[in-house]
Amino acid sequence: MSPAFLVRLRLSGPVRFGPVSGSRLETDSIGHSDTLYRALSSALRKLGEFNPWEEATAASSHPPITVSSLFPFVGKTLYVPAPRSLWPPTAEGKIRWKAAMKIAGRSTR
Repeated sequence: MSPAFLVRLRLSGPVRFGPVSGSRLETDSIGHSDTLYRALSSALRKLGEFNPWEEATAASSHPPITVSSLFPFVGKTLYVPAPRSLWPPTAEGKIRWKAAMKIAGRSTR
C-alpha cells in the first residue's frame, strides 16, 4: 500500500456536491476527485503557482501526488462507502434487511 496523507477540510459554509448525472436537483454524499483537483488548480492559478502544479500532476506520467474523493466524517470517524464491487453483498445466506434498517433507525414500512 502506498503512503497517504489524510486532510480533513472544515468548510466555512454550506457545500453541495453534485451527482455524477450532473442534475442540479440532486446531491451526492461524496465530493469527487475531479472537483477537488479543479478547486486546487484554480487556487494555485490565483496564487501564480499553476504551471509547477500542472507539470507535477497533469503533465507527469508518474505524479508525486494523487487526489482522491472527499468523504464525510464526524469527529475521528471517516465515512467511506464500500466499493461498488463489494456492495450490495452477494446473495449467499439470508440478508436480514429488516434488522439492518431497525438498527439504522429507519422504518421498514
